[in-house]
Order: sequence, then structure tokens, then C-alpha cells
Amino acid sequence: MHVPWTGSGGLEDIKLALQQLTMRSHTSTSTYSSVGGIAALTLDEPLYPKGTSIRLSYLLQRALVRIGRETQRLSSTLGICTKHDVTVSFRIVLCPPVADSCIKACLRAAAMLAMSGDCTLKQSKSSRAGLHLHIGRFHRWMSDVNLARFIHEYAAVYLCAGLENLLEEILLQCIPSDSDVNLTATLLEHAIANNGDLWGLLQPYAHLNAGRIASGALSLPRWASASSLGSSRDSGRGSGPPEPSLMTTCVGSLNELQELISRMQPRIPLCPKAVRSLFYFMRCSQLEHGEQSGGNAVQRAYVVLPPLVEWLRVATAHGEHRFAAIIDKDDVLQAARLLLPGVDSPVRSLGEEAVRVRKNTGNDEDHIEASRQIQVELAFRLMLTGRPELIQQAISLLPTSTRLDTLNPQGHTALILAAIHNDDITLSALLDAGASVDAETPSPVSPMFVAVNGENQHWTALTYAAAKGLTKCARILLERGANVEGGALISDEKLAAAHGHRAILQKLLAQPLAPINKEVLSLEEMLAEGAPNRSSPSNTPQFSKTQIKSLQEAMYHSAENNHLDITVEIRTLGVPWTLHCWMHSLGAAHEARLDCVIDQLLQDFLQVCPDDYSSQFVQECLPLLFNIFRYSKKEGTTLLLADIFSTCFGWEPIKPIKDCLPTTSTGSRIDPKYVNNPELSDVTFRVEGRLFYAHKIVLVTASSRLRAMLSSKLCEGGLPTVQINDIRYHIFQALEPAPEDILELMAAANFFQLDGLLRYCESRCASMLALDNVVSMYIHAKVYNAVQLLEYCQGFLLQNMVALLTYDDSVKRLLFAKKLPNHDVLAGLLNTLQNRIKARRTQTTCKVAQNSKSVNH
Repeated sequence: MHVPWTGSGGLEDIKLALQQLTMRSHTSTSTYSSVGGIAALTLDEPLYPKGTSIRLSYLLQRALVRIGRETQRLSSTLGICTKHDVTVSFRIVLCPPVADSCIKACLRAAAMLAMSGDCTLKQSKSSRAGLHLHIGRFHRWMSDVNLARFIHEYAAVYLCAGLENLLEEILLQCIPSDSDVNLTATLLEHAIANNGDLWGLLQPYAHLNAGRIASGALSLPRWASASSLGSSRDSGRGSGPPEPSLMTTCVGSLNELQELISRMQPRIPLCPKAVRSLFYFMRCSQLEHGEQSGGNAVQRAYVVLPPLVEWLRVATAHGEHRFAAIIDKDDVLQAARLLLPGVDSPVRSLGEEAVRVRKNTGNDEDHIEASRQIQVELAFRLMLTGRPELIQQAISLLPTSTRLDTLNPQGHTALILAAIHNDDITLSALLDAGASVDAETPSPVSPMFVAVNGENQHWTALTYAAAKGLTKCARILLERGANVEGGALISDEKLAAAHGHRAILQKLLAQPLAPINKEVLSLEEMLAEGAPNRSSPSNTPQFSKTQIKSLQEAMYHSAENNHLDITVEIRTLGVPWTLHCWMHSLGAAHEARLDCVIDQLLQDFLQVCPDDYSSQFVQECLPLLFNIFRYSKKEGTTLLLADIFSTCFGWEPIKPIKDCLPTTSTGSRIDPKYVNNPELSDVTFRVEGRLFYAHKIVLVTASSRLRAMLSSKLCEGGLPTVQINDIRYHIFQALEPAPEDILELMAAANFFQLDGLLRYCESRCASMLALDNVVSMYIHAKVYNAVQLLEYCQGFLLQNMVALLTYDDSVKRLLFAKKLPNHDVLAGLLNTLQNRIKARRTQTTCKVAQNSKSVNH
């Protein structure tokens, strides 16, 4: 399955999100973090092996499919997926505490994204929103699986933030209480099987087996959610209706069901038809008695019957989606579709909402309001028939001030509803009768329109028709003079680029540049008409600063959503790169294995290379470049990257290795005349059959290895003699070998753990480093733990990489053949390059600070 997180099976993003949980635990929106989850997260060691990450990624796909399916159904009514649709999908699919947690994470991410300020086009949306899963990949996934014709940017933010928070919830609720036990895949499955919040959600069934655990036992959520405030359940389990009322799965009579519902006091009341529909699904013939028995009750297995609390939760969530004042029959049908196996229901259409009429209290205002509601509902039914004579009758039932432009509680006129239903006959009839073609959906702040979705305010009939792709209705409205702009305030180029509509983008870009016919031609234009056709020096169109800014924003969204073709096409128009767009495009080309595009992008490196080498370049761009370098099979690409690495490293001298052989030492020292002198010596070395005399007190203070060799066991029976086999006598004696023998001395320094001598050898080797011996030096430095020499060799490789790669194949074998076990050469080069750039930035910062101080003084 194609998922909106990266890596093999989506593991890279999942692992990154899991690793960051320790840093987010104190500010987490997770409801479980308040009951001991933080203590588990503050451990330094990883709590999960690789198998756990794989399993979490797989289980998260199931939750994504469920939430995506509900989002698709909710957004199909208008053809646009908004953050409200995603929020309601969380409430439909997830239990109340987990849904509240995910929605809080959505709000936090959206607020951080909106407040990101000047870094809008310089950082990824995920970085701006404080997330680790990729918002752009979620946006692309939502478009690819066709959740809606148009995906709002913040809908993708909400889905990404909610899924990342759900991952945190799953992990926190499944971590073993024993901190010494790792969360294996087996323990994860066992914890989920006994968790009523998660088990039904993460099962592969088409229906949502909510409110139960793997054994089939009923299970209540951990506590009531914030969404239930105002009901009798807002105090948690300790108050409100008893558990039997919440966990009832079947009833014997309609009166019993009505009594249970009244005791639970749902926040949105149920209309009588909704109660009867719910009774149809919860009815059990075995519980019926007396006059109430009879009829055809559908018998279902007990293990698939959802409890009453789940029925009301899902139905209420569907009511919240349309801001309803009452739950109707269709909301119950939608809940049955989700909670019961083998049950389906069509998507709700707009204009079919039940009207909640005020109860008659004897007040005149109640009579007037009830009559007005019924008259408006009847008038809308007459107008939507499309018959002219009935439309004229409807006018007499409507307020004189608005007539055909009267709005229903959802903020829709009859003309808007006809456009949404793709009823071109009714649309034409209403326009002929005088309906306003540009009537807009009002703002939800008015008490008369509390059911208006704020994300659709100021939409006209043409906006609704365009959102659903209804070309015939849109043509009729345009012919009648509808305003093309409608209420949309978003950049058209940005929307086309974000959704991958390349043809639409090209059309939009070509339109402003089309030649304008003028009656009077300038002299230059007249001469140009008579001159022979000559090729233009540049086919790149010229844009204004405003257009360039809009195109940069379009490029940003296309790069975020991995629409590589659109990003490259915008670049060919002369729009300058930003580091973020270039980096995302390069990553997309590498993922798609488009070598030609990779080479083209790498040739633009100098145009995007930041002068100050920002942290984004160091932490994100360099690892990507090295990853491409690791897996590239083309020599041209390899050399391009090698040149980039050398450019980034710079041509300043590599930091030298200082010879730290001390002139004074706290260790024991003797007069040179006693060196290799049998007088007063108490230890002897045998090298190549020859003896070398030394003093134990000097040796044991020089290194721990010599102290172990000259322990008391060796001293039993007289003067100890140590056999040396890996070094020649003249080197052992003089410690000033010829250049060709320096590596032998470094091996001895490493063996005897003589740090000062090792540093001396590293300094000598660094001074001798050249193209023909760098591979040998690197390998010896790694084998003999010469850390500073290893870093020096890495700097030399980076600074001369192009020359080394063309010199012979030894460097290629070193870089790509994994000759050194448990050592990644390219990872070491990356680390060295990152440290070099950071040190350069620190020096620059210090110089600027010093200059500012000198100017102030």
C-alpha cells in the first residue's frame, strides 16, 4: 500500500517520530501522558526494536484507511476536503479521549504553521508545524487516493498531525510498566488486544468493532471526552448513568430505548425517526414480551453488536459535521454503516436535514417561529422541483425581503442547492424566476445561521459548482453573469501546483502573457511585423515581482507535494530556486531514480548554495547529497557530487594535528644515559632476538597496557623479559623512524596505548599525506584508532575528492566497497563536513561580534 510516510515501508518517518517522543513528552497533547506516560518516555535507551517499528507502521496504515474513508464520504458532498471534515472523521473513528488528543495536536500544528512568519518558503511545512511526518506527502496522498477534488492545505496538516499523535497514543498506551522490558512486536499486539480504545480501530475488518477488546468483552473508554461536556457524562465514570446504560447492546422495546437515551442525555437530541431507526438495529426479539413482540427482528451475533454509547458517539459526530441541532434518521444509518458488518448507506445529500421546530409553550413568538420554519422548508421543496408554477407558489411563502434568495439554516439558497445537486433544469428555472446568481453563503456569526460551515462562507453557486466539477451548471451560471472570482481568496497558481494539475497551471501561466489586441501600434511593433522572423534571444517569459512571488509560492507547494514535473517546469520559467524547493526536488528525483533530473538539479547547486550554510543545509541537505552519492551508479553524478563536497569543505588548510609530546610530564622520567642501559634496569624487552633494557617505573606510568604486561606475575623468578614480535629493533630503539616506517611505529603506539607517541605518529603521517597514500593512511588510522589522523584523512578526501576519484579505483573501493567492518566511510565524511561547516560558521559569528564591538568602542 502507498503510504504518506517515507522509507522502506514508511519506516524512516515512523522511526524519526518515535525518536522525538522523548523531547515532546512534557508538551504532548496525548491524554495518556497525564497518567504516567512521561516516565516511560524519559528513558535513554530505545524501548522498541526494529520489528516494533515495522508493526507500528503497518497498524497505522489501518487507522489511516479508516479515517481517510470517512473523510472522503464527508467531503464528497461539496467536493472539497476541509479541516472540519478531518476533525469530524477523528471523532467518528476514534474513541473520545484519543480523538480529543489528536484534535488538540491538529490545532497546535495549524497554529504553529500559521505563525511561522518569515520562514514560510524556506522551511518545510512539517518543520514549521512542529511535526515529523511530512505534511506534503499527506497532501499528495490525499490527492492521489481522491479524498476530494480539492484538498485544503490545513486538511493535510490536520491529518498529518492527527496520525502522528495517534502513533504517540498507541505507543504510550502499549509501553510495558516495567522499564527494563522492551516493547517487542509481540508485546505490542498483546497490549492492543486488551485495549478497548485501540483494538477495534486497528483490526482489518471493514466495520469498526468499537467498544470491545479481542476477547469480545465490552470496554468503556478511559474517561469521557471534552466533546461530551454539558452531558451527564462530563464527570467521568464516577457520575452520570451507570455502566449498564452505556454498555447496552440490545433492547426489547422502543420505550426502553427512549428511556436509556433520556438517561444518557446526549448533547444533540435525537428526533423520533432517529430513535425508531436506532431501535431497528438494537432490537432483540428474545427481550420482547407481551404486545411488543412480533415483527421481523434482524438477529446479529453478540460479538458484533456495538454498545449504545458507540451508537450515540458516531451519530453525534455526523450531526456535528453539519452543525445540526438534532440527530436525524440518516445520522443513525451512517452509524450503522460504520459499526455493523455488512451494512451500507449512501452519502448524505445537502438539503435533507430534519427541521427542529420549537416546542409549543403557548408563546406567540413560538407560533410565529414554528410557522416560519415550516413555510421556508415547504418553499424550498417547491423551488427544488424546478417547475415554474411551483416556484411562483414558493415565493408567496418566503419573506418579502429575500424571496428566492432566502437562506436555509445551512446558509444555502435554493439556487446553491440546485447547483450542488447538479440539477441544471432547476438551476435555469430559478434564474428565470429572478434568483440572484451571486448570492453568497453568510458568515456563521449570525444567530440565524448557526449551522453554516465557516470554511464555506462567501461561496456562491458558481463556487460550489466549480468545487464539485459540475461543468454544465457552471456554464449556465457564467452565461447568466456569475462572478468568476466568487469568494475565493487563494492563489490559483498555488492550488494548481499543490494538486499536480500541470495542464491547469500552464493555462493559468499562459493567460496573463497572451498578446492584447490594440488599435494603435507603436513604431517598434510596426517594424517587427515587417521584419523577417528571427528567433528570440530568450524564450523565457518576463514576470513582474508579484508574479515571481506567486510562482515561488506555487513552486514551494509543488515541491512539498512531490510534483517534480511541475517544480522543474516552473524553474524553467526563470523562477529562482530556494534551498528548500531544490532539496525537495532532488529528493523526489532520487526516490524516483531519475538520473538525468538529478544531474540537472545538481548543476544548479551554486545558485542555491547558501553563503552562510544554514542549519537546514547542514542537517537536511548534506545527508541527502551523501545518500545520492552512496547509491549513484553514474560516474558523472558521482563527480558532480564530489565537486559539491569539495566546494562545501572549502580550500582553507585542514586543521593540523599538533604533536603533543610534552616537554614536561607528570610521569616518571630518567636521564637519557640510562636508556637501554643494563645498569639499574628492572625489565628487558626481546626484539628480533636482541635485548633492550628499560625501567619498570617509567613504563607502568606511561600506559595501562604496559602496566598489565609488567604485572607481579611476570616479575616472579627474577628480571622479567617481554617478547616483542610486531616491531623491528631499530624502530623500537630510536622512535624516530624513516617515513616508510612510521605506520609500524603507530601500530606499536596503539598496541602499548601510548597516547603521546600515537599523536606524534599521527602528526608525521598527516604531513606525508598525498593522493597516492591517502587510502592506506585512512585504513591504518581506523585500524590503529588514530582518531585525529582519521579526521585529517577525511578532510583530505573531501578537499580533493574529484582528483582522487579520477586518480585510481582505490578511493572508490574505500568509499563504496565497505572494506572496513563496522565502519561507514561515507557517514564519517558527512560528519566531518558538517563539523567543518559548523566551525566556519562559529568563526564568522565571532568575527562579526568582534567587529561590532570595535565599531561601538
